[in-house]
Amino acid sequence: MLLCYTACSRPRGSLSEVPRLLARGQLAAACQMARQLVDETRGDDQVKALRHWIACEDRRGGTSQPARWVEQRRAPADLIAYARGLLALTAGPEQTDRALAFLTRAQALNPRQAEYPFRAALILLADEQPERAKQLLLKACPLMRQSAACPVALAEAQYTLGDEHAARETLAIAATRKQLSTATLRRARALINEMQRHRRALPPQSAERYQQALTALKSGGPSVIALRLAQNLIADHPDRAALHTLAGLAHFQLANVAEAIAALKQALKLDPDDDLAQLTLAVLYRQRKLSDRALHHAQLALRGNPFSRAALSRVIELLRQRKPPTDQRRLSALVARLTRLKLADPAGHRSQAGGHPAP
Repeated sequence: MLLCYTACSRPRGSLSEVPRLLARGQLAAACQMARQLVDETRGDDQVKALRHWIACEDRRGGTSQPARWVEQRRAPADLIAYARGLLALTAGPEQTDRALAFLTRAQALNPRQAEYPFRAALILLADEQPERAKQLLLKACPLMRQSAACPVALAEAQYTLGDEHAARETLAIAATRKQLSTATLRRARALINEMQRHRRALPPQSAERYQQALTALKSGGPSVIALRLAQNLIADHPDRAALHTLAGLAHFQLANVAEAIAALKQALKLDPDDDLAQLTLAVLYRQRKLSDRALHHAQLALRGNPFSRAALSRVIELLRQRKPPTDQRRLSALVARLTRLKLADPAGHRSQAGGHPAP
């Protein structure tokens, strides 16, 4: 997993074919192409090709060919040390310290290659050493200005260390990066969902009733049942924003507009980062032709969940309808960002907060 975390971060030229071959199940062809590119490329591309090759051969059940290539020493010393680190990593978790030692040596030999500290940081994150990982990522990320992978990993370290605000700011930066792989998008959404689960935590019995209400809404069942469950839960836990959001969604589906707005506003008093409450308010205000308010809440929803296709699509829609017209450069940047999300999420899933039904 660590080797493949950024394997599809859209490398240049023929490098992009390797993950495509892997996705089609053409393992032998992918390994052969990666091996060829190790010899034909230099610099960043050679580093990427080497990572592809070792990961690919590991999936085939052995890394003897990359090991022989290392022994021949036909590459710069930093690349050889990097390869030794990746090979050690394929040998199992007991080789983690050895892998880190090789990656540290590679970084010392070539401080300008961001992949070396970045890969070491991923190992440290997996080994539950977020502070050490954070320090390496702070070195790597300025050298990886186009990639979303590094700031997403940094956000994970920051959140693990208890700084959710910093993690959210870093995720917002990651969402604007031009290189976004499927693996990075999944990792970012997993982190956002973890933040949301933490904020929504309820005692077991209440959590079960909460899930019942969600199921009623998502299945298209009677919204009045979901509303009754939500109101009962609010009586027990009036300080939980997610419960007020739940009530707001139920009112929304029952066409109780005023009650929906009131419930959602209460949710946002308790948790301004509740992106589902923000997005539902945007929909409600759009229906009432209050476009400025709708745009305001859609933008706040995107801030709460910068990898949400639903929120980003709503912002773009509202900006296109503005008079006078929105700055075209800004709009083009948002459209490009949405395109990257779609490409990285071929299944077409929209990011909804913790499984909430979409408004």
